[in-house]
Amino acid sequence: LNFPVTSDAFDTTFNGGTALNYASLSFPQGSDMFITILSENGTQLKGSTYIGGSDNDGLNFRQRYASYLMAGNDSLYFNYGDGARGEVITNNANEIIAGSCTFSQDFPTSVGAPQQASGGQQDGVIFKLDRYAQHLLFSTYCGGSGDEAIYSVALGSEGNLYFAGGTNSNNLPVTSDTWQSSRPGGSADGFAGYIIPGQPQFAGLTYFGSQAYDQVYFIKTGPDGYPYLYGQTKASGNTLMINATYGQPNSGQFIAKLSPNLSDLLWSTVFGTGDGKPNISPTAFMVDVCNRIYISGWGRIFGNSVVNGVPYPWGSVFGTVGLPVTPDAIQTQTDGQDFYVAVFSPNASGLDYATFFGELHYAGCSFSGHDHVDGGTSRFDPQGNIIQSVCASCGSCQQFPTSPNPGAWSNSNNSWNCNNAVFKIKLKSDFALAGFEQPTSGCAPLAVQFKNTGRGTSFEWDFGDPASGSSNSSTQANPVHTFQHSGIYPIRQIACLPGSCNGCDTLVRHLLVLSDTTIRLDTLKICKGEWIQAGMMPVPGSNATYQWIPASGLSASTIPNPMASPSATTDYICLVSHGGCTDTLLQRIEVSNIGAFAGNDTTVCSPAFTLTGNSGARGSNFQWSSSPLFTDTLNSTFSDSTATINLLNFGSHFFYLKVINAECEAIDSIFIDFQGTEIEAGGDREICKGDTVHLQAVNLFASHPVTWNWQPSAAILGNNQQPNVTALPDSTTLFIVTATTSWGCVATDTVKVEVSRIEPHAGSLNCSCHDLCNGSAWVAPAGGFPPYTVSFSNGVAGNLIQQLCPGEYLAYITDSLGCDTTVHFLITAPSELKVEAQITPPLCHGDSTGS
Repeated sequence: LNFPVTSDAFDTTFNGGTALNYASLSFPQGSDMFITILSENGTQLKGSTYIGGSDNDGLNFRQRYASYLMAGNDSLYFNYGDGARGEVITNNANEIIAGSCTFSQDFPTSVGAPQQASGGQQDGVIFKLDRYAQHLLFSTYCGGSGDEAIYSVALGSEGNLYFAGGTNSNNLPVTSDTWQSSRPGGSADGFAGYIIPGQPQFAGLTYFGSQAYDQVYFIKTGPDGYPYLYGQTKASGNTLMINATYGQPNSGQFIAKLSPNLSDLLWSTVFGTGDGKPNISPTAFMVDVCNRIYISGWGRIFGNSVVNGVPYPWGSVFGTVGLPVTPDAIQTQTDGQDFYVAVFSPNASGLDYATFFGELHYAGCSFSGHDHVDGGTSRFDPQGNIIQSVCASCGSCQQFPTSPNPGAWSNSNNSWNCNNAVFKIKLKSDFALAGFEQPTSGCAPLAVQFKNTGRGTSFEWDFGDPASGSSNSSTQANPVHTFQHSGIYPIRQIACLPGSCNGCDTLVRHLLVLSDTTIRLDTLKICKGEWIQAGMMPVPGSNATYQWIPASGLSASTIPNPMASPSATTDYICLVSHGGCTDTLLQRIEVSNIGAFAGNDTTVCSPAFTLTGNSGARGSNFQWSSSPLFTDTLNSTFSDSTATINLLNFGSHFFYLKVINAECEAIDSIFIDFQGTEIEAGGDREICKGDTVHLQAVNLFASHPVTWNWQPSAAILGNNQQPNVTALPDSTTLFIVTATTSWGCVATDTVKVEVSRIEPHAGSLNCSCHDLCNGSAWVAPAGGFPPYTVSFSNGVAGNLIQQLCPGEYLAYITDSLGCDTTVHFLITAPSELKVEAQITPPLCHGDSTGS
């Protein structure tokens, strides 16, 4: 937590992570990466920063790997020490470039980076800082849904940045036109990619491997700018032997050459002992000016150990045992756990040189011979030398080779256990090599005696001073030239060695000369909020002092090339002084005021929403997207600053706005919290008149608490402000239930309750005579829920009953819902007819007087 960082560093606080024990190192609060810059003599802390997210960064290691710490896990942690790999390099502007890995979902990335979001678990990361680690100039993830680690980075032509590592993801964001655009398979695969500065996507990204285990541990570029790879494999037979004449089939190490855009494999080969598994853990890699390939590594199996149930006692075949060496090797014997250093001919056409180097196990010290590294990266230099760091003479043993002996810094191991050893071997010196000491700056007129350190039989010099006429060039080995005027002079030396592979070699160094002159530098143009490098490139060995006025908007005011981000167009002055003279540099930085304004974060209830952007500048183009990588476009045209969206899911949503105006672009985002809810009250209901009905509403998003209200309240028995109510409607009623969230969002549903009310249309006919049973009755029901069943009290079913005698009858009507009603009939008959007659007989027979 108190690692030394500088006050103006990019990140001055430890970001933390998950507790981890890695070998003998304990990280109780997780791990961050750090970048530290020291002065040339190591006495000053020039810059130092943390870099990381909220989980572990910089370690390719999980705690469960501890059980196979020494032997590896057949995946990304394949060798002891693989947990602490990665690489840091610098470019000509002294900017710092690093490749490593992270578990953090919030590792800092730069705007417009090829991959701004984590792929899922452990990801590779590539980032660039300015020379004093004050500003993050570029940063990107590189990963899929599995694990990735980046082990190596390299500079290509025109500032392109190459990187390589290992993966077990099936969905690495490869580009379609590369050599292997789909994963080959196996427990792990290698990958390689490159980035073109300023482009928002990977320019090229390819898998590299077979259907077995593979990883790429190094990537370097040759003199022709083509990338070369070095790694491990378990590929069988000649799977990775392509277009190369040298190799040992079924071996565990590969080297390969790809085209600059990674679309073609020019050649690859494998080397080793042919036993189908890796022999060494790679530690250094280079391609020289003759296109020869240099490799180093250590025998990855620890002597006298047991790996996966297989014992490896000293004297058995493991590690470096059986690897080929050349007759001129420095060390031809190995105990299995030594370093192996080799040089291959161009295009892997042969083995030029190979040697072992290390302490051989001996009886006098039981832990002797365990030469290894605990991680990190060693180097070959352009002169053809290897500079290899070693964890040596473990167990306080004493026979790691030192030279000269006596005369080396230390010829003995003064530790109770392992000690750090460094060896340097000149592997090749048969090529032309330009070289001269950096001259010291001064005031004009400045006479410089150049000191040649190159390798050649002839030399040509160009002092970058055309005003000096014929004196601007020389063929002397150590010429003298006088510079009469101020300026930065590019001094070029060409060293030639007839018969060498490269014939001639060229080196350019720069010399700063001052003469109390005012110089106007090119005007720089930036977008507001961007950073740009101002001033002039640093000149090694100049010993000049620099003072920028004003200091505002600059990363530093006392260096030649600070990063600049003024808030408005600014005219800067830089005073460059050395001895008794001072030059004045003038430089304008013009700032574009374009901005991106996506609006204020908001909470909405409705899924339909219109995004509205603004730039503050005329003639801007807009892109609305649901992706921070802008993989989709939501607005209909780029001239339209609005986009209508339909939120499909409740909860949090981010939308992103990119504004482009001329060469500037700006990005903003808006957070929309869709806080509506949905309810469901069930289907419509049917009841009989006089019955109650239970109504129940459900909040489909329980995370959004609501208040309830049922209407009409007059038909509700009891409290109507709850999800479940009992209703007694008198007639068919449409019940409306509303749910209101704490944000005021309202959701509504309805339930129609149909009330069955049977309308028993009926009629009857009475008996026509007193003593006749010819009455009838009928019903024609309506309402309710047909069909109906009708029966009469005399047991007759149907809508019509006849031949009724006088009396009372009931008709029972039931609808399909089971609701019923009863109709009463009274059948009557006329009273009995009674006749009374009086007879008067006729008076005489035959007359008509009777009545």
